[in-house]
Amino acid sequence: MSTNPGVFVLSLDTELAWGTFDQDGLRRFSRHFSQKRPIVRRLLDLFDRYQAPVTWAFVGHLLLRECCGQAGAPPHPQVLRPRYSWYPHDWHHLDPGSDLERDPWWYGADLLEQVLGAAMPHEIGSHTFTHIVVDDPACTREIVRSQLAACVEAHARYGLTIHSLVYPRNKIAFRDVLPEFGITVYRGRERRWYVDLDERLVRALHVIDRTLPLAPTTYPLDSLDEGALVNIPASMFYVARDGFRRAIPLASRVAQAKRGLLRAAERGELFHLWFHPFNLGSDLRLFDGLEQIYRFAAGLRDAGKLEIVPMCAAAELVRRRVAQQPAG
Repeated sequence: MSTNPGVFVLSLDTELAWGTFDQDGLRRFSRHFSQKRPIVRRLLDLFDRYQAPVTWAFVGHLLLRECCGQAGAPPHPQVLRPRYSWYPHDWHHLDPGSDLERDPWWYGADLLEQVLGAAMPHEIGSHTFTHIVVDDPACTREIVRSQLAACVEAHARYGLTIHSLVYPRNKIAFRDVLPEFGITVYRGRERRWYVDLDERLVRALHVIDRTLPLAPTTYPLDSLDEGALVNIPASMFYVARDGFRRAIPLASRVAQAKRGLLRAAERGELFHLWFHPFNLGSDLRLFDGLEQIYRFAAGLRDAGKLEIVPMCAAAELVRRRVAQQPAG
């Protein structure tokens, strides 16, 4: 058993329509999106109650209250974006070029203001400006730079700087660009033995993994320092109750998260939970499970066995842990 406390991080992919518009998300998740604002308020109340800071990884466009473009052209022509072979439109073609009041699925300045107004201070990270898929051949280094520059500008309007990035769909590339924009932390992919298999097989194994439930991966902190960057990799996705995932009992999700927390506390390692806030709209009973997870985590913290921090603070703990290692 480690003499160092474990570390618990939660990151929230905050994206609304931007995250799934190319996958029929506007239809599939309309009920979820309509609940997003009450969900965020309820999450903030939960985090305040357990004094738990988290990382809210905002799609940069959501930080806007309004935008507009020239007639016949999508907004934000100055922001580069890929032209994907599998998507037959400009990536911004559904951007309504309107405002929060008329199109609240595409703008989220009010959500950011809710988070900034919470009693518990949270980290505001980035999820790129318009949720581009970075590892696709159509995406270039200059496109990533343009997207991140737009995010920096949007954050700066609120006096915010960006330290952490969550890659859309966990597709990781161009890590060397991140420090140019002050980003020193990113969420790496979950390290499960099956993640690189065929996608259909991964889905099946994922359901089995969550149902059993197997202990999620936790990570030694001194293994996460990558020089200019710190990788805070995912351990577990708190899965929604949509489609085939409804077969996973709620109790299994909770039990798996508790196993990850206990393992991290016993070994002095990192456990990183993540989800999209709108996922909770699939079944509001998921809040009950999240409450159980945080009650358990708070008990470990109060016993001196766990620290509950956002990604940027976890990176500082990684650097500190590395500095404590004996030379040679």
